[in-house]
Amino acid sequence: MTKRTSWLITFIFILWLASACNQTPVDTTPPVPPITPTSEATEDVPPTPTLKPTQVPTATAVADPNPKTVLISHVLAGVEGNNNFDYIALYNNAGEPIDLRGYTLEYLPRPDADVETVYKWRTFTPFVSDFYVLTRDDEDFAAASDVVFEQQIFNRGSLALIDPDGNLVDLVGWGDVPEESYIGSPAPKLPRGSTLVRRLAPPFTTGSNADLFMVEAEAQLPGCFPENEALSISLPETVPPGNQFEVLITKSADSDINEIQFLIPAGFALAQGEPVSEATYIGVQTSDQQTVINLKAPTTLQQAILRGSTVVIDGAETCLPAQVVSVEGRLPIAVARNLLDETVTIEGTATMFTDGFFAGSSGTKFYIEDESGGVQVYVPGGKGGVNIQLGDMVRVTGKTEYYRTSLEVIPADFAVNIEVIGQADAQTAATLIDLDSAANDIGLNGRLISVNGTVESVEEFNFSYEIDLVDPDGNKLLVYIDKLTNMSVVDVEEGADYTITGISESWDGNIRLNPRVQADLARIWPEEILVEVRAPASVSVGPVEYEIEITNYTSEPQTNILVTAPRPEGNIESIIVQTGETGVTATREIINWAIPKMEPGQSVTLRMSVSLSDSGQSDDGGADDRVFFFPVRASSDQTVEPVFSEDLAVFTSGILPIWAIQGSGDKSPYIG
Repeated sequence: MTKRTSWLITFIFILWLASACNQTPVDTTPPVPPITPTSEATEDVPPTPTLKPTQVPTATAVADPNPKTVLISHVLAGVEGNNNFDYIALYNNAGEPIDLRGYTLEYLPRPDADVETVYKWRTFTPFVSDFYVLTRDDEDFAAASDVVFEQQIFNRGSLALIDPDGNLVDLVGWGDVPEESYIGSPAPKLPRGSTLVRRLAPPFTTGSNADLFMVEAEAQLPGCFPENEALSISLPETVPPGNQFEVLITKSADSDINEIQFLIPAGFALAQGEPVSEATYIGVQTSDQQTVINLKAPTTLQQAILRGSTVVIDGAETCLPAQVVSVEGRLPIAVARNLLDETVTIEGTATMFTDGFFAGSSGTKFYIEDESGGVQVYVPGGKGGVNIQLGDMVRVTGKTEYYRTSLEVIPADFAVNIEVIGQADAQTAATLIDLDSAANDIGLNGRLISVNGTVESVEEFNFSYEIDLVDPDGNKLLVYIDKLTNMSVVDVEEGADYTITGISESWDGNIRLNPRVQADLARIWPEEILVEVRAPASVSVGPVEYEIEITNYTSEPQTNILVTAPRPEGNIESIIVQTGETGVTATREIINWAIPKMEPGQSVTLRMSVSLSDSGQSDDGGADDRVFFFPVRASSDQTVEPVFSEDLAVFTSGILPIWAIQGSGDKSPYIG
């Protein structure tokens, strides 16, 4: 049976009920027990929580022109300049709460179309004596609505409200629609910008939609009904996530408030309580002129409407006017880290890029940090689909969970829940932490930190490099370098001092430091001028390009730096010295560079190009096939003793002998 046929059968039944309205009710009908809302409407519907007050509509033996039920009360189908500006309102005529769980609102847009589901309520949704508003997604009214829908509403059509048992609760047709999609006669066609409004006074039902509905030439959301000028409610327009705020209920001096049934929206909480997973009533007994209810906002950014609360004034129950509150701002990451298994919205600067740390075959991860702390964002299925770079300002909504003692924020849908909202003025600076704290303080987890220490050992594994960093007191920190970062440890020397930067994180209870880029491995040099020389291990043709890098590792400026290099020896035809901005003098034995001044941390690179002669080359990489560069000397006005570089040899036959590969110590100087 099609939905349209089902509507027709129900329509005939409603006409029969309407005809019975003209008959005298049967007073001797025995009482009928209250109808208990069922959880069998849909398989995924949970049991019904108890409403306060615990009342539900009751069945009647005859048709009632004023049914205690939910009615379709308002329809708007676009306004001038915006055909998508639509809303639908429901009205609760029962006088007590009704749970909408299991109800379905369906729409027939035109005679030749299929019936569409506008909305299906699947969870506990209490609806009191007020209006319930559904608006088109992403429209201006959405901020003050209870739920949003996607279908466009046209100037003709039909809406049907179905209860959890599949029974038709209300049917409204307007304009040119099929006979089975309205009662009696259809309501008028809706002009753009006008609202179809139900008569909300007894009798609430008649035999005709045309008699029951009228067209009003304005588009406004329905307000609290019935209105009571003796009562007002105020609260902040915006609240930061996770913060407390006050709801102030005020009555006039000559009115007596006996009882308030306040409905806490899902995700909110009493100031000292836990967030409610479903909308929940609390009873407030008061006779004061002003009543304050302290609430705590959710940890996610959202706009919520405080709707559905009731109050008894002078013995009569009315509803509190609906108010909108926007949860805006930033939830500190340090606070989010303490909200386990909760959905949070956080913002921060990316301190780790995507696809640099292993996150499974299809996942990815990155880190963000704010002034309060940092955290990992794990994105299942996000590999290749999420692109976060260092310095990105990122907003993330996700659930907090632990995995192998690492806290993760896991978005439900990365296309929706991860947003790059800008670029930071500068990348987050790492905080310098002593090695003992870095190795033992789990409060640093998720943060970008730097640690000074001595490299005790360097090991390579299939997917990582691991460095043991120690301090003079014997404290040890594991530095874990994921090979996905494309970092190299070739130049990391055991026994040397380093400043290592990375993300502090726990893994199976063990804290480790995770560097991200090559610059995170920074050698700590002695307080002196350093001289480094660079040249290729071997060449076959062309000149040998030789570089001398002078770096001032002292804490003060150096003046009148003199760099002296003995002339290279070997099968050399000519030498070209590049002067740059330095003064150069040369004799047959030496080449001198004069550098007037170098600031702390400044480096200067000096270059020479050595052209080779064609004579004297052998086929086996012999002694005659080399150019020798002897140690370079540097001094300044501030140095007590000059400093020297290592010597260097370049093979010119294009052959690098095996005996020359090892070099001195445990590391070859011939790595190109």
